[in-house]
Amino acid sequence: GAREPLFQQLGGGLAKMGILVVGFIPLGKAVKPETYEFGTLGLLAGTSVAEEQYNTGKRALDYLVSRPDVDKSRIGVTGLSLGGWETLYLAATDPRITAAQPGATDYTYSDHVRQVLANNGVMYEQEGWLPGVLTYGANIPIMAALLAPKWQQFLNCALEPARLASIPVIDRTAKGAYEA
Repeated sequence: GAREPLFQQLGGGLAKMGILVVGFIPLGKAVKPETYEFGTLGLLAGTSVAEEQYNTGKRALDYLVSRPDVDKSRIGVTGLSLGGWETLYLAATDPRITAAQPGATDYTYSDHVRQVLANNGVMYEQEGWLPGVLTYGANIPIMAALLAPKWQQFLNCALEPARLASIPVIDRTAKGAYEA
């Protein structure tokens, strides 16, 4: 979670380089697991854990750009796993973001379905899948292509090696948008 030394070091390291860092903890993270019970109820109410997590990121960005000491032409975002998902979706949908570095979000929906099937049909991660997002073809490779012409770089971590197989698919899809 956000209190892990790695994340504290990342924020502190960026701050030492003169970069203003805003960290936030989205719904369902660093709290009781019961928060995910909201997932099913949220869908019935027309929202989801993923939508609320995305909205938290938007509000953090709104706060950041409201500060007078922020250069609004140089806003980047990064995050790992859920934070990587939020990085990708925020950067693709918000023109204020000029650079994105999502981490451990390099997978395709079909890879995710294979993981769910391997877990006997249990989907542990309710985040990352906004209701109806696949209706518009907004799989991770498509979202990466939507970032063009913004700078982006995907990161992976040793804890999630299964996702490496999706990188060529994401790269091919995004590359077409950057070359267009």
